[in-house]
Amino acid sequence: MPSSKLEFGDKFIEDFNRCFSDYSIRNKEYGLLILHTLLGQCLKNVYFRQKSRRIDIRMHGLFISPTGTGKGAGYGFYCRLAKDLGLDNQQLTESTDAGLAGTGRMMPNGTYEINEGLLVHADGISMEEASPLFDFTNEFSKKNLTYLQIAMNPLDDASCEITKKLGSLPNAIRFKPHCSFLLTTYIPDHFKEELVKRGVVQRFDTVIKNPSLEDRMEVIDRAIDGLNYSTEKNYNDLYDSILVRFKEIVNRYQKIGGLVEGDKKYQIDEDKLERVTKKIVPTLDQKQVEKLCKIIKSEVAVLEKPVWKGFCFDINTTAKAELKHTVHELVEMIKDTTPIAQEKLAEFTHRMFEILVRLSIHHSILCLRICVESEDVLYAKKVYEPTWKSLIYNIEELLVPTPEQRVKNTFIIHRSIDVYKRLMKENDKASVRDKIWVRRSKWLKDLQFVWDNCSRVTANNRALRLESETEDDTNKTKYFLKKKFGNTMFVKLIQDIT
Repeated sequence: MPSSKLEFGDKFIEDFNRCFSDYSIRNKEYGLLILHTLLGQCLKNVYFRQKSRRIDIRMHGLFISPTGTGKGAGYGFYCRLAKDLGLDNQQLTESTDAGLAGTGRMMPNGTYEINEGLLVHADGISMEEASPLFDFTNEFSKKNLTYLQIAMNPLDDASCEITKKLGSLPNAIRFKPHCSFLLTTYIPDHFKEELVKRGVVQRFDTVIKNPSLEDRMEVIDRAIDGLNYSTEKNYNDLYDSILVRFKEIVNRYQKIGGLVEGDKKYQIDEDKLERVTKKIVPTLDQKQVEKLCKIIKSEVAVLEKPVWKGFCFDINTTAKAELKHTVHELVEMIKDTTPIAQEKLAEFTHRMFEILVRLSIHHSILCLRICVESEDVLYAKKVYEPTWKSLIYNIEELLVPTPEQRVKNTFIIHRSIDVYKRLMKENDKASVRDKIWVRRSKWLKDLQFVWDNCSRVTANNRALRLESETEDDTNKTKYFLKKKFGNTMFVKLIQDIT
């Protein structure tokens, strides 16, 4: 019997959080990460448009937390629910790149035997301890991060395709992965290196938690309070209720997308297939013929399977305005960080926008709507803002400038301000306007000299990092306002070093 509409939306999310907290205590962010990872994978046929691009609503979770904070318990819940939802979730401890993408070997007759990798059919790839992924010293991590990046690209993009060459065959292995990832780990030893050199972390919805001793003790107290076997039925009833409603949501939006039956014109006459195979490749023995026929039938079966058409989710005008306001509000938080952290956090901004859109669509789906409204964007902000703040703090803590970087930055800033003040003091009418604006071209020319006779290009790029075009810019790394009077660009000092 279908559930009442009152059982969906925020009531469903509340029940899901309550159910998850029975497995992993005080880890609401982790639970929501699991909810949205599973929902996005189940409804990967749903997408939103960004002009001509179709972007699916899959999400990928990365939960980073120290040992003894409920990662394993939450992971068990994820695996159980993924299985009950009918998803092919591949649980990894470690895998080679061949294990993920596939490999092959040459047979004595000159043909290749292809062994498919996990990414070919998997709906989910999950790791309870994913630190080996970020270890750049072993074979496991060399190619697998690249495969993860490819798999996390939008399904409709050409970049979401893995190809491998075997011998003389340039595309011996070629497929489009469609999985979602859920990884949990403590902060890996090489996490900073991965953050700086690659872009994998930026593609995840990354939750980082550093619980205090008091937090840990509260979890232990609640765990002791939960020592009661007689309540097991209550927990199972809640889980079953969650599962039933989850399946109803998935079925509803798969049907909205439409089902296209596979074309039956490829139906196989098995006896004829075996005879033709023996005729084409007479060197094969009976066992090889049977294996080749099995592969052919498997490929044809895929062509005949029904497929879900994509469904484009709408976002109304009010929600788009709210989304723009939210993105600007979250980006504003970056402006108070160190220059080196700002540079890295800027790489997260576009992914952050896409995560907010996906969360908004997910909430609308959970409320059984087909268009994103303002309340969905507010939910997305509520869920993502704590994650964003934690990310800002942890990146700023990880990316501490080296002594050499500190000296260089101080040198550049001090010299730029000194040159500006000197030009103001000279008050040359050709270079100074209204006693506060300095001609930018003159300022750059003098900066080239004090910046060790650097090139004009270098002087301009250094200056750009110090300049803003916004009168009330709150970014603490901006020291000059840039403005054009007529055809001439001027700068004025808006922040001094005391």
